[in-house]
Amino acid sequence: MLTIYTKGSCLSSRNVRKWLENHHILFKEVNLTTQPISKEEFVELLRFTQFRTQELLSRNSSIYKKLSKRYYFQELTLSELISVVQSYPSLLRKPIVFDGKRLQVGYNEDEMRKFIPRIYRKVKLMS
Repeated sequence: MLTIYTKGSCLSSRNVRKWLENHHILFKEVNLTTQPISKEEFVELLRFTQFRTQELLSRNSSIYKKLSKRYYFQELTLSELISVVQSYPSLLRKPIVFDGKRLQVGYNEDEMRKFIPRIYRKVKLMS
């Protein structure tokens, strides 16, 4: 099952939701504003990143800039990082799209195509 981690007021989150609906792809939405990411979910996402936290943290956000005066994110232990992210969910980039095998951070329509089931991609290419 595809899971998208979103923020309600985020344009990219709305775009991902709309794209998935337009392509008839079922998904579960986790609104990070109202439901903080669990430790298990965060660790699972980290497993699929290439650059660990750099890929998931919104370094341009005001909360990141504010917290970076208090924390050096690269030196936090995993437990400390999880605690900070759970306390400040706006640290995470949004949307995050994850299906258990592939991870997409942010909205990029071309990159979203990897979430279309293979059988449908083949049919579309043949027509």
